[in-house]
Amino acid sequence: MTPRPRLHPRALDGIIASSGHLNALGMRLIALDARGATLALAAGPAHSNAEGGVHGGVLATLLDAACGFAARFDGAERPIVTVLTLSLAVNFVGRAADPRLTARGRVVGGGRRIVFTSGEVVDGEGTVIATANGTFKRLAEAGPEDRSRTE
Repeated sequence: MTPRPRLHPRALDGIIASSGHLNALGMRLIALDARGATLALAAGPAHSNAEGGVHGGVLATLLDAACGFAARFDGAERPIVTVLTLSLAVNFVGRAADPRLTARGRVVGGGRRIVFTSGEVVDGEGTVIATANGTFKRLAEAGPEDRSRTE
């Protein structure tokens, strides 16, 4: 794979467009700031499981993206950093009654390189349908100013 240029948190459309998987699922990045990341998805037939509900893999992907983007935020005036998901524990706690899904992720602890996150997915009625706790590793970037921040 070819390395991509680092994106700025204000370029929300470009961030999702740069991820083939998230883009193909139809996810939209709504917010990325010091409070965390918010993504939205209008679930449809392509997102369903055999029983007609939203597939658990789609919910896990939403949570991984929301928590991962929260971990990538490094200030409003800095490009987002690259992260790897080290672990993601997902709890499926309900079934979506409304297909409009919103995922929120936030950093709850960690340091410069390892970041701990939590997240939740709610449906259009505000019902929590899945939660997650994740651990992410921030990677050193090519520039020396980036290395000093993340190592």
